[in-house]
Amino acid sequence: MNDNNSFNDGKDVSSQAKITTTLAHGITDWNGWYLNSKMANIALNAGYDFNSDNLFYYATSSIVFQHPLTNRLRFCTTVSASYENNTYILQWPDQSAGSVSILPPEFRTPEIAGGNTGFELAIKKFGFGLFSIYTNYQGVFAKNVNDEYKFCHGVSGGMRLYLSKIAFPAFAFGMSRNITTKDLYWSGSIGVSF
Repeated sequence: MNDNNSFNDGKDVSSQAKITTTLAHGITDWNGWYLNSKMANIALNAGYDFNSDNLFYYATSSIVFQHPLTNRLRFCTTVSASYENNTYILQWPDQSAGSVSILPPEFRTPEIAGGNTGFELAIKKFGFGLFSIYTNYQGVFAKNVNDEYKFCHGVSGGMRLYLSKIAFPAFAFGMSRNITTKDLYWSGSIGVSF
């Protein structure tokens, strides 16, 4: 994938009016180890940019499926997509809109679809939370700056620390390998991603 999808379009100011609608459906259940989700959502956004006298719209969708195979081991898969039309480059989504971590952190694109599938294993449960390791396979289609669609695939793995009955990790660290480009990326978070 081309790193040139990260650049500034020179526009510093934007005044916009926007309307958003979201449809979501799903369930979340606690099995004593994990909060497992089965969810689907779609969001449609439309607006008007007063500075450029321009109508814009974008849509996002995702499906999350987490299912325990045993108390400690669960199967996890996520697929998602995003489509943008007439939005500023600085508003384009990053790789997370395609549910992957195998693209450069600064990568942006108006069109992306991807997903990951893998497993998560609980190593140790504490009174305050749970420590786990995970691994997954990822694939993504994205439009690059040359208006070409490119496919990349790769693998990712790492560790997470969840606080009790909270689905979002309080701490996470992972490494991702883009097999297509042979690039290696790392990611980490402590409450927020960096």
